[in-house]
Amino acid sequence: MSIKKASHKTYQYLALIIAFALILRLIFFIGFVNWHGDDGVYINYLSEIIENKLRFDDYRNLSQDSNVSYSAVLRLRPMLLYTTAFFFTLLGRNELATAFYQIILSTFGIILIFHFGKMVFDKKIGLLAAFLLAFYPLDVILATTVILPDLPLAFFLGLALFLFLKAEKYKTKDAFKSKKTKLLLLSGISIGLGYLIKPAILVFISIILFLYVLVERKFLKSYIFIVLGLSLILIPEGIFYYSQSGDFFLNMHLQIDAFRDKYHIFETPIVLNITPNIKFSYTDGTPIFYATSLFGYGFREDAGNLFGYFYYFVVAAIIFSLFNKDKRTFFIILWLVSLFLYLEFGPVLVELSNEGINYLLIFKNNKYTSILTFPALLLLSYFLININRSISLIIIIILLITSIQNVALFSEFTSSAISNVRDAAAFLKEQPKKDIWVDPVSYGMFKYHFGFNQDYVLKLLYNYDIDKIKDAYILDGGSRGVYIHYSMIENIHKEIISRLPQSWKIIKVFENPFRMFEKNSLDMIIYYAPQ
Repeated sequence: MSIKKASHKTYQYLALIIAFALILRLIFFIGFVNWHGDDGVYINYLSEIIENKLRFDDYRNLSQDSNVSYSAVLRLRPMLLYTTAFFFTLLGRNELATAFYQIILSTFGIILIFHFGKMVFDKKIGLLAAFLLAFYPLDVILATTVILPDLPLAFFLGLALFLFLKAEKYKTKDAFKSKKTKLLLLSGISIGLGYLIKPAILVFISIILFLYVLVERKFLKSYIFIVLGLSLILIPEGIFYYSQSGDFFLNMHLQIDAFRDKYHIFETPIVLNITPNIKFSYTDGTPIFYATSLFGYGFREDAGNLFGYFYYFVVAAIIFSLFNKDKRTFFIILWLVSLFLYLEFGPVLVELSNEGINYLLIFKNNKYTSILTFPALLLLSYFLININRSISLIIIIILLITSIQNVALFSEFTSSAISNVRDAAAFLKEQPKKDIWVDPVSYGMFKYHFGFNQDYVLKLLYNYDIDKIKDAYILDGGSRGVYIHYSMIENIHKEIISRLPQSWKIIKVFENPFRMFEKNSLDMIIYYAPQ
């Protein structure tokens, strides 16, 4: 077979893998599920963009008055918010359009990991890595979960490292006038685009590149082009925030103040006194959170898990690679292990005071591990290609079947958590338009499901005299997401039930499918309060 025909066949396989990946993502589409609340906050900022109300002038004089909510940092992620808003308005105001950006980057991620594997190893490993990514549970789930930054962040981090390693293959005396320069510049721009999704990429890339320089024992002058590429993003961003708030470093200042808010106001940290002058604090997960969750521990049996059995074989792949002493795997192992250790033990802040040092451990959430996906699957593919073919095939089949099972369970679990809201919004669209009274958690969710249409007037049902509500719909009960705000919904429900006006009529009841997971979940009832 000629090289041209072989190459054509390779890309045919890649196209089939992409088609398979898209089918999986459409079958198990999740949408907006208020997953730990973050996507709900992003939806509120999405509405500000669409209504042209997203401003930053309220952050003036931040250094003098830095009482900043943790959710404030989510406003400063334009590569997530504005791209989502673009597709939302371009393709129609619906959940598929809102997730379109995630689906695109998930698809590009499959193409990227193929080229990554092909560049570092060979096309067989690249194709297998692409196939594994097509059904890897975390990627399938994040690809169709509306407006979360983790998958896009992982993509731009992977792209930056791919461009860097590709640049390293060029050996030239005049690096400043070569293709190497352009690749390094593009690598820096990729880091910058990732920064506009989540600034944490600067920490991740710094760790990886520092270790690369340390291990390779070289630092080239041409690396300055990475900084230059990054500056092409950071400087315009700083100028924009300065014009809005008077603070060039607004993003950095908000990050620091918001992290303090989550630790000292929003959350109650657990503090360990290592020495009289050194404190170790953590919240939102234990210090060894990922060491267990990557292997499926801590997930509900009826809800599936985000990793399947992948990391059992990834550990085997690391041991196999080290035993083989294949230098091609060293950087990939370094990438994976260094980021895992940072996610597990790295600081989100280190506070210095007269009392000593307070080491604030980074927040934990399984979706953050998306930055481990590329190196993990590249190593796993290398392992599976180089072991016995029959054993390799058995492992792939096990991973495929169990992954689809986990994705199906997790998709049903999360989607059921707010199906009441979707159903209620669809029902109210068919009714005569009247004021709609909802709880604070539902407010943004219903705005979203109404496509931010101003014809639907939403009002907050919280600490309000329900006897004064006339000629309006009132929504009571239901679910608002996975592990989100049950106490508030329950309190409002009790208030309505205890003082339910006799004139109110039940016009619709939506049974809560989330009851299969949480027995105390309420059905959603829509009342009508007459004149």
